[in-house]
Amino acid sequence: DGALQYLNRDVAIRESDLGRSHNLHNRAHKSYDRIGIAKLKKGEYNGAIEQLEMALVGLEENHPDAATPYIHLSLAHSAKGNYNTVLKKASRALAIDKAVHRTNHIDTAATHSTFGEALHRKGYDATALEHYRSALDIIHNVFHGKDHKMTAKCLSNIRFFLGRAIMMLHWKK
Repeated sequence: DGALQYLNRDVAIRESDLGRSHNLHNRAHKSYDRIGIAKLKKGEYNGAIEQLEMALVGLEENHPDAATPYIHLSLAHSAKGNYNTVLKKASRALAIDKAVHRTNHIDTAATHSTFGEALHRKGYDATALEHYRSALDIIHNVFHGKDHKMTAKCLSNIRFFLGRAIMMLHWKK
């Protein structure tokens, strides 16, 4: 709650100094994003979505900073079970990440992982697995094959899919 108070104060100061304008949003989008994340962590999903949408106001559609609120919006919508919206927001984040960072950046890996999770929840397991594998490949490249907590998450997701596929083959016999 203390963090939210400081972040809200930051936005209020920027608004009083700059007025509600396009420039305010260009300077305050990171504050709105941080407020959205704080609300997301508190389970206030609608409030998080509202703040994260504010983070996008004034940013050009392909602005490098837009990928972060889009991926955070996908997490908030995922928490609410809105997987069609998750796919749209994660797809937008992935397009920006690929344009800005190319394919070999940790943000792109995180977006692939989030996209994979939404695809899995929608029942598109084969495509989800492709995204988890892409995330794992990027993580291995970024960290030069060293283990990382994201490596463990990707491996766990892949193991889940492979284990499920083996079980399904066994049951069909």
